[in-house]
Amino acid sequence: MTPDQPKRMSSRGKFKTVFLSLADLLGIEYVESVVSAASRLTGQPTAALRKLARQRVDFFPAQLQQSLVAMLPQVGRRFSRPLTVSARGASTLRFESATRMEAAPLSGLGYYRVGEDGRLYFLAKSEHYHAPLGHAFEGYRLVECAQRLGVPNAAHNNTRGYITRRLEEELVRTANGLEPDDKAGLRPRD
Repeated sequence: MTPDQPKRMSSRGKFKTVFLSLADLLGIEYVESVVSAASRLTGQPTAALRKLARQRVDFFPAQLQQSLVAMLPQVGRRFSRPLTVSARGASTLRFESATRMEAAPLSGLGYYRVGEDGRLYFLAKSEHYHAPLGHAFEGYRLVECAQRLGVPNAAHNNTRGYITRRLEEELVRTANGLEPDDKAGLRPRD
């Protein structure tokens, strides 16, 4: 996070709310180039596209946090209409024996999912998402903003985009314990 990004510091034991925009994450230079290209491609005014690129998203709003806490007593109970007829799938016998169709998700929010049996399940493990943000993570609104700006999701080897290359840098930097301004540590090696 940069020093100019607004953030709300919560009291002890509560989440620190993070607000970020595409411009915050990707930098003004990149966003301005994206806005220029999108404006030319779509005919939309640059001011509207710039506003979209700078729109900050609250990654874990207080209202969502409160709603999730309020649902906690309902875990394990019937929560919604169950799916009474489901697809069996076409897996191996061993995989099928481990499958729990009743717990397969119909919907999810935060650290909950509603299973095909209509019961509310608590995500006691990450389920391929980072709990507690979990399902329907508000930060995905930034992906929607990027799509509206026409940011391509291509990650082909020789034309991988700016975002993919920035993620590569952060992955290598973090994995190697490099400081954020250590450009030499990111240079290609044979």
